[in-house]
Amino acid sequence: RPDNEEAMAETSPIFGSSSPSKPSQQPLYYDKTDSPKTRALQVAFVSCVIIAVGITFIMTVVRAIQEDGIYILLFVSLISFAQTELFLLWWIRKGELPKEKFWWLYIIGFCVLLESIFTDILLFHA
Repeated sequence: RPDNEEAMAETSPIFGSSSPSKPSQQPLYYDKTDSPKTRALQVAFVSCVIIAVGITFIMTVVRAIQEDGIYILLFVSLISFAQTELFLLWWIRKGELPKEKFWWLYIIGFCVLLESIFTDILLFHA
């Protein structure tokens, strides 16, 4: 039996079931976190983060053309940090991350916004 338990532990997925179960097997409950207001807030926040990263990209390219190409590394740092938020968003959409952990999306997004602002300040600091 211990060998069987080890085999089960090695083949079990990290984030839960990889194959969706039948809808009839899952209980249906009203989830108050899926309200239209919450969804609109999430879309607006993620849109603000995307716009801030886009503006930083444009400013980084302009500064790299004017001065030195090393400024592109600032954007690489920002995009690698923003990738964490994209993974969180993807896990929330797939249902791998519980809805109670929504606040992580906002914390990481706020940090990406701050890094974007600080990068913009550093780019044009005289």
